[in-house]
Amino acid sequence: MAHSKNEYLIAGIIFTLIGLLWLLEFYNVFVAGLPYMALFVFVYGIKKLWHGIMG
Repeated sequence: MAHSKNEYLIAGIIFTLIGLLWLLEFYNVFVAGLPYMALFVFVYGIKKLWHGIMG
């Protein structure tokens, strides 16, 4: 299933923003433990963005 560069960029931006907002939301409970799911979503978004930019 082929994806266009724009699809990767859009998905990357969305996932990165969601992940970032999620991380900021959970920032207060960092002492209790890192929200791994939020970190995963953030990293996934970055990877998508990178894939979109680099092709």
